[in-house]
Amino acid sequence: MSLPGLISLLFFVAVVIYYLLGFYVIRLNPGSIIHRLFFCICLTLCIWAFSFSIANSAISYEMSLTWRRIAALGWGTLYSILLHYTLCLTGKQNVFRKKWVYALIYLPAAVNVFVFSLYSDLAVKRYVLEYTYAGWVNVRPTSAWDLMFNVYYIVFSLMVIGLFFHWGWSSKERVIKKQAYMIVASYVLAIVIGTLTEFVINYYFPFKFPQLAPLITLIPITTMYYCIIKYGLMAPETKNTVPQEGQILSEASQSHVTFWALPIIFVLVSILFRQKRLLYMVSVATFVTLFWIWIMVPEQTVKIGLSSHVFRIGIFGIFIWIAFYINRIYFDRLAKNEEQVKLQKLLVGISAQFVDARQENIDIIINDMLRQCGSHFQADRAGLFMYSRDNNNLAHSHEWCNAGIASTLDPKDHQTALDLPGVKDQIDKTGYIHINDLETLQPGSIPDRESLKKEQIKSLIIVKLTGIDNVIGYISFEAIQSPRKWDQDHREMIQVLGNLLSDALRQVESEKAINYMAYYDALTGLPNRTLLTDRLKQAISLSMRTEKLISVMFIDLDSFKSVNDTMGHDGGDAMLLQIAERLSALVRKYDTVSRFGGDEFLVMLPQISDVNNIQKVAQKMMSVFDQPIIIKNQEFFVTASAGIAVFPFDGEDTDELIKHADMAMYAAKNKGKNRFSFCSVEMKQEVLDNMELTNSLYRAVERNELFLQYQPQVNPETLEIIGMEALIRWRHPRRGIIPPMKFIPIAEKTSLIHSIGEWVLMTAILEPIIPRLAA
Repeated sequence: MSLPGLISLLFFVAVVIYYLLGFYVIRLNPGSIIHRLFFCICLTLCIWAFSFSIANSAISYEMSLTWRRIAALGWGTLYSILLHYTLCLTGKQNVFRKKWVYALIYLPAAVNVFVFSLYSDLAVKRYVLEYTYAGWVNVRPTSAWDLMFNVYYIVFSLMVIGLFFHWGWSSKERVIKKQAYMIVASYVLAIVIGTLTEFVINYYFPFKFPQLAPLITLIPITTMYYCIIKYGLMAPETKNTVPQEGQILSEASQSHVTFWALPIIFVLVSILFRQKRLLYMVSVATFVTLFWIWIMVPEQTVKIGLSSHVFRIGIFGIFIWIAFYINRIYFDRLAKNEEQVKLQKLLVGISAQFVDARQENIDIIINDMLRQCGSHFQADRAGLFMYSRDNNNLAHSHEWCNAGIASTLDPKDHQTALDLPGVKDQIDKTGYIHINDLETLQPGSIPDRESLKKEQIKSLIIVKLTGIDNVIGYISFEAIQSPRKWDQDHREMIQVLGNLLSDALRQVESEKAINYMAYYDALTGLPNRTLLTDRLKQAISLSMRTEKLISVMFIDLDSFKSVNDTMGHDGGDAMLLQIAERLSALVRKYDTVSRFGGDEFLVMLPQISDVNNIQKVAQKMMSVFDQPIIIKNQEFFVTASAGIAVFPFDGEDTDELIKHADMAMYAAKNKGKNRFSFCSVEMKQEVLDNMELTNSLYRAVERNELFLQYQPQVNPETLEIIGMEALIRWRHPRRGIIPPMKFIPIAEKTSLIHSIGEWVLMTAILEPIIPRLAA
């Protein structure tokens, strides 16, 4: 038995003790106000202890809170009734001649019951329950209402202690003094222990101590019972009437006859123990004793005869039957509570794991969930079935099997329950299928029962997993060796786990989608520039160790704009898809084909030992464009130009390699397109020269580095000069005279041609005029 269950059992034992003591005292003198008040005290303690018995090991926070509020009916009124009882017992009942004293005593009790139990808006705020190793404990910080109750119970307790102390101190009878001081000592001890466990430890210390006040109150109550038995406390006054003939009965003979009621105490106590052997022993002993009394004392002057004995035996038979029933119900409930607590702990642990679920660890978390749940449910096999993204194929993705149980992951060896005809359709309709024992199941209640028998499945639970608007899979638990009595709570628990799993899978799918958008091209599904750059960095690191070559091939489609203009952008996208498929089919597994831009592809070929191999692959790549591309039943021939850079000759990092491959690609286009070109030293030098000239050309006009030379235009027939042709020249400060064929193409590419043209026009007009004006 767990510690919370044991504490609940002790509370229930206290309930029985309080009830028996109260019943015993009220039987002494039912008409006495003192006896009635003591019975009310025992009744409030019964409510307090019984409520704590259920609240301590409740299966949920709400259930524990409800019984905590019911418990306030007991402890909230206890101290008012106790003070009233003490005033009457110690001879101070004269104070009740003034009716307002009743209000003064019982008003705090009414307020406590209203605040801590009846008025929900206030009551629920008075408790902050925390489940600890010993059960539910109230850890709420002290509020104004809590301080009010503390003042109430401390003041009333001090008054009770003072009254008992004054009663003993003022009495001349030694017996009364002993009783009073014993009660005072027991009450003070209970107050000290109760204050420590109920308030001080749980509010001011880091660890939580079980709140055992209903058990601690047994100290003064049993002390008073001792005083009743030993010293005759609250004993009824002796009547001096002479009994009629036949009514005199000695104490010894009376004890024999009335001994039949004593086993009730043992039967009530034995209800609370899990060992039914004790209840059987008490029952047998009770009947043996009753029959023994019947034999030894068959008749007595009180006229106890055959009917009385039969009546008592019958009463005990009924009572013991009720005791067995209560025993079973009570411990079934305790076992259920313990099971619910274990289920909740399991659920919390799995939920915490799913919070950290990522694409990298989701399989580990799912396998661990199946293992934990399979072990907890005492299943022999647990499995997860997931639909593909298109919802067309159902795959048996994860499985856990108990020792000695065959796996069903390989469909060649075994069929799963979901493979059987009609099972999946039934689950899709109801949300689950639940079979506790296949042998006792009515024929026709499930589809293909014989196939389940063939697979040796004796118990089965399968729950549907739902996404936002569709079914994403199923989770199943199977018992193979022997049937399992899985109830509705187990099924609901599996459904909760299914919801957690669905949320985690959606989270992982969202993560996959985000990663896909970040690293893959949306149209072709090829790696994008980011992923290609990352893989190229890894390949460079590996090649530095292995001294292998890396080829970076930059492919650009020639005249792709004409395809878009002819077929529209949808047709252009279809062409890019077909080209991507053709290129991907030609490379190795560890090569990478990526879409680098609109109509640009970049192919990375790592771990190449010879440059000649690169040329062979390049030729194979270019052959892709020899075959026509069919779009909307129309053939298109498209060409491409490619540039190739090789690590480590053309660069030692990703940027340099891609830049030089791009450079080589433009060189191929300049040579007539539809070809590939390797990056060369001359090509790189030409690029550097063009870059330097471009930078210098931006400042050439400002620095007056441009000048004009004039060439006469002669009429071939008359040989007369009919005009002058202005020819631009560039006098570079370091390179000297640079001819127009060198820098004019650069100017055309950079849009400097417009400003240079304006300068030539103005200079050609003004140069002939300025000397004449000067003359």
